[in-house]
Amino acid sequence: MYPARRPSPLWIDAGFVAAAVYVYAVAALVLATVVPALLFGLTPRVVSGDSMVPLVRSGDLMLYDDGGVAATSDIIVFEQPAGFVTHRVVGYESDGAYVTRGDANRAADSSPVAQDEVVGVGRWLVPMAGYPVLWLHRGMWPLTVFFAASTAAAAVIVFGRDALGEKRGWHPRGMAFVAVVVAAAGLVSPDASAAFVATTENGSSRLDALVWEQVVTVDGGSSSTCAVTEQGRAWCWGGNLYGQLGDGTTADSTTPVRVAGLTGVGSIAVGGSHACAVDGSGGGWCWGRNHRGQLGDGTTNPSDVPVPVAAPESLVDVAAGQNHSCALGSSGRIWCWGLNNRGQLGNGTTANTSTPVAAIGLPPLVDVAAGDEHTCAVSGSGRVWCWGENRWGQVGDGTTVDRSSPVLVGGVSSAIGAGLGGEHTCAVLGSGSAMCWGRNSRGQLGDGTSTSSSVPVQVLGNGMVGIVAGAEFTCALHGDATAMCWGRNNAGQLGDGTTSNSSVPVVVLQPDGSGALDSLVVLGAGDDWGCAGQAPHQALCWGRNNSGQLGDGTTAASWLPVLVAVL
Repeated sequence: MYPARRPSPLWIDAGFVAAAVYVYAVAALVLATVVPALLFGLTPRVVSGDSMVPLVRSGDLMLYDDGGVAATSDIIVFEQPAGFVTHRVVGYESDGAYVTRGDANRAADSSPVAQDEVVGVGRWLVPMAGYPVLWLHRGMWPLTVFFAASTAAAAVIVFGRDALGEKRGWHPRGMAFVAVVVAAAGLVSPDASAAFVATTENGSSRLDALVWEQVVTVDGGSSSTCAVTEQGRAWCWGGNLYGQLGDGTTADSTTPVRVAGLTGVGSIAVGGSHACAVDGSGGGWCWGRNHRGQLGDGTTNPSDVPVPVAAPESLVDVAAGQNHSCALGSSGRIWCWGLNNRGQLGNGTTANTSTPVAAIGLPPLVDVAAGDEHTCAVSGSGRVWCWGENRWGQVGDGTTVDRSSPVLVGGVSSAIGAGLGGEHTCAVLGSGSAMCWGRNSRGQLGDGTSTSSSVPVQVLGNGMVGIVAGAEFTCALHGDATAMCWGRNNAGQLGDGTTSNSSVPVVVLQPDGSGALDSLVVLGAGDDWGCAGQAPHQALCWGRNNSGQLGDGTTAASWLPVLVAVL
């Protein structure tokens, strides 16, 4: 008879468990990284030198940080299909900000990036879409080989233990080898695991702030576009002759540049050649052309960076016309400044002013919008008041007489928002319908005619929840997160793939023209182009693009939406 088999020592069972955990952890890591990487075409390669050659799809972002101060090429945003190129850290400032170069396709540009947007990740590769990746870099081969060998040794012990010892116990030398291998692998795992890194969209950082952010507000002027993202950052692109992009330069940009110094932005508006915004503390800021005092800082000096508006109270919303600006104060009052030749400031005069003046004779208001030379506001009860230029009836009081004081628009109730074009006005109602008035030579009133009207007329269609207007066209956001536009279409500003004007709403199409552009959260309009924020992290524009106002890295007009390069 054979002697009774002795139970395995406790330390052997513990070693078995440790080896098993090690094997299964590695297997799970590989399944979470290598398999998806191969499925999505993220072929592993070796990165050599300091160039950090892109390994993954366009649009991905990488931070490689050895600890300490960041250096050149520490951060790279790889080229997107829309044309965004590299974005590299080239310096570090004492106030805790990285200085970047190559921002928005402009190699000569340097702009600050807050430290907390880029630190705390280390050797991580963070894809824009959140897909896992497989990453190897120079100097990793010894660690990678050791990592693989230790895994193989542990696997032999777990799954082939009979070869090294009895069925219920292991050979002591085999156990000693596995213990050393597992312990050593544990010591090097912070580096070795860099070869197999699984990430989420946000990872453990805020690096996604340099890739796509959800656009929550977008607006256009005569040649430029600006947007605010959910993180409260302001971005602008297009014409910049007067510094209306707010990035400290007067160079045009065909892709977005960060507006300097603004944080917590909740509202933004673009005028003819200037822009204004309200920050998280209720402060008003404007930048760009200022020959009529439209920046509101008490001067007529242009500025290529934001300057504070001399507002008498905190602000909650802002609007910009061709050469004037208005804002909604926390008290519900409307404050305006700039050109006033048509009474567009609403203070009962036609005198220009470079500091805010109150529009008179109004109840507490909840919304403000500006056209070229007229202004409108909406009250909490849904009534609409307008003032300023009225030669086409855009004030909506049944006359064509300019108004330097606000007048009530007849026939409109339950309005929830207004959109003002060059010489026409529209309001969307709580019922989902919309009404427009003013000039209609291109069908911008949307009633199926080209007849101008000094009183509101019904837009054909329903289901609208928001409305914006360009120079001679109008767009509405629908409750199903699609958009329709009507009016002039010479530059493709209706987004339907044609250049034919339409006096009735037409659907804004997908970039490939295959169907309605969907998942929209916000609309905006410039003179002859439209833009939209699309969930979860995209922005698209369509129409004229001679100054790069579509933001896709080109100056080619598009009759269908194109992706804004990066936000």
